[in-house]
Amino acid sequence: MADGKVINVTELVDRQKFGPFHLKLMIWLFLVLILDGYDISAASFANPEIIKQWSLAPESTKYFLTASLFGIMFGAVIFGWFGDKFGRKKAILSAALVFAGATIACALSTTLDALTIFRFLCGVGIGGVMPNTISLAAEMAPKRVQATLIILMFTGTPAGSSLPGPIAAWVVPHYGWPMIFWIGGIIPLVIVALLFFTLPESVKFLAQDDRRRAHTAKVAKAIEPTLSIGPDDRFVVDHAAPEKKGSWLELFRWPFTIITPLLASLFIINFMVLYFMNSWMPQLIGVWATTVFGASGALGGVILSVFVDRKGLAPVTVLFALAVPVIAGLGYSAPIPALAIVMAGAAGMCVVGLQFGLNATAGMIYPTHVRSNGVGFAFGIGRFGAVAGPLIGGQLIAWKLPLHEMYLLASIPMAIGAIACYVLTRVQKRARDA
Repeated sequence: MADGKVINVTELVDRQKFGPFHLKLMIWLFLVLILDGYDISAASFANPEIIKQWSLAPESTKYFLTASLFGIMFGAVIFGWFGDKFGRKKAILSAALVFAGATIACALSTTLDALTIFRFLCGVGIGGVMPNTISLAAEMAPKRVQATLIILMFTGTPAGSSLPGPIAAWVVPHYGWPMIFWIGGIIPLVIVALLFFTLPESVKFLAQDDRRRAHTAKVAKAIEPTLSIGPDDRFVVDHAAPEKKGSWLELFRWPFTIITPLLASLFIINFMVLYFMNSWMPQLIGVWATTVFGASGALGGVILSVFVDRKGLAPVTVLFALAVPVIAGLGYSAPIPALAIVMAGAAGMCVVGLQFGLNATAGMIYPTHVRSNGVGFAFGIGRFGAVAGPLIGGQLIAWKLPLHEMYLLASIPMAIGAIACYVLTRVQKRARDA
């Protein structure tokens, strides 16, 4: 191979224009995340009928409803490691099989304990899909549109989360609550079978190991059909990968010693505020404000992505800072319904938009050999914030705090997030310069 040329797959990816290859990849990943989003919220729509048919006390299903959140914590970390060790495609397919199988098991369950266990396993699969779809998209998208494509892909999750509602209204009266889970389990199995034949593996992941040269060449030709590959040519990534791929220790070697904790703290902060607002806004502000809050988030993410592609983490820092007065102002605007809806829209663009932005930047910060691990760790640790947010909100309500004070307190974590994000920006710049 000494006489062959060196093909840098990072340069190969970055010089491409957005074309049919990228469009097909984004559509498949978008579809996977729609299914992921569907299964995230399926339990909430099945829950009222389960309570009714099994004559349960409403509070008895709280663990059934939250089990998937805990599963996501474990799944993001476990499948993040799996993705860096064995490939993004294998991790996505394996995680999808886990949540599909567990969702079918929910449909067959006859006890609340069984439902709770299978919802936990469903969460493990859901959590495993997230970091690996981000990693695959980040590694196959040209750098100039990396954030945009990741965020557009991730709009599949909220889109999927909105589907169980109308489906439940249609199928439950005729076929019962198990049909919600049958749909959420069987369709992913069909999609997994299709993805097995159509979803490409990350060319950057493949290029890290010379034993995968033939597979690397096949994917490289799919990316650039006119690429000439000689028998002695070899593939490289623009950084040196360690011998032990998929090691969690890599997340805490310089410069990730600082980057990993800071990024995880941003996920915790934003998930905490996001889930606090999602959980309590219908009661505190109103249903219409909550609807606008969610709908405006995707728009905020798409707008943010354009700036992230150009400026990196700096726009995320600005949005954290902007979220502070917006969230505080939401509490003060509550007595005026029209103003509250406007402020809820602005808050959605900040908070939900920030989550889209964090998903993208997490995929862009880490190099190939540790990308799924890094994204999975941030998602997994971040779920502590998702659990804490509604609990903290419930305690604030129990204390009977005035609404403006409650939202003023909710804005404080975003100020901390702005500082942490600024520090992360400086550390990342220093590491990149070095």
